[in-house]
Amino acid sequence: MKFFLGITLPWLCLLVGCTPEPKEIRYNLDTCEFCQMVITDPRYGTEILTEKGKAYKFDSFECLIDYSKENTLEVHKHLVTSFDQPRKLIDGANCYVLQCEAMPSPMGRNLTVFQNESTAKEISETKGGKVLPLNQALTQF
Repeated sequence: MKFFLGITLPWLCLLVGCTPEPKEIRYNLDTCEFCQMVITDPRYGTEILTEKGKAYKFDSFECLIDYSKENTLEVHKHLVTSFDQPRKLIDGANCYVLQCEAMPSPMGRNLTVFQNESTAKEISETKGGKVLPLNQALTQF
């Protein structure tokens, strides 16, 4: 039994340790990887998490897009903050982006992320704008 634990426990720890984990954005302390500005608005923080577990933090979805265009990364996840859930990083795979002039974002391209398509569409109906799935927004904006 001791031999079994001695062999399997280190491998188990190694496997568990290899799962990329998000890094909390420390608002008003962390700087954006792309523009080097301090990340201040908890409704817009985003992060790229690589397969190797490195976290690149951004002050807006715009900066995440621009950094992605200039750098080749093995992306594990795009983590975003839904406008209506500040400070909470979520997997962007099923999120939606609203481009709306009535909702200015930190870098001025008016891109705001929402976890729910219905919320994004509801806001676009009252304020105007275009809603896209996040994966499309990564290449179209």
